[in-house]
Amino acid sequence: MMFFLGEICPAYANVDRALAKKLSLAFAEIGSNSVGSKKFSTIFKKELDRRANEIKATGPQMWCNYQKPNMKEIGANIFID
Repeated sequence: MMFFLGEICPAYANVDRALAKKLSLAFAEIGSNSVGSKKFSTIFKKELDRRANEIKATGPQMWCNYQKPNMKEIGANIFID
């Protein structure tokens, strides 16, 4: 998700792209360490595809708007007010 927040949402909102990238890389590192890099790569690819379809169905601007409260709730201050 952080990947898409950093790549898509800056067109619609102020986004801390550096933080989005940092969190995305941390997620990938933790996932790889948890289940192994090959298995994680397969799981991550499926999630990226699923998320891309979700964004396409919702529309990128609306999807980004939906993510703002979610990110705030988990303390990921990706969106800059």
